[in-house]
Amino acid sequence: MTWVVELLDARVRDELEVLPADMRARFSRIVELIQEHGLEAMREPHVKHLEGPLWEMRMKAKTEFLGRSTSPSEADVS
Repeated sequence: MTWVVELLDARVRDELEVLPADMRARFSRIVELIQEHGLEAMREPHVKHLEGPLWEMRMKAKTEFLGRSTSPSEADVS
């Protein structure tokens, strides 16, 4: 099976664009690995299976990153 990794929406793309260059490169590498080997073949330190269809992509920056990702539930609260 060929895997295709898609971003959820423009907000996710915008969040990726503000990450440090080394984290963006790490993200791209993990995407390549998923597309090459399939998600089920991936393990830590690259991805972690949380539950059901939910997986976490695990990236670390070489430099300190002070950004924060907002979950949809937090973004929808006024």
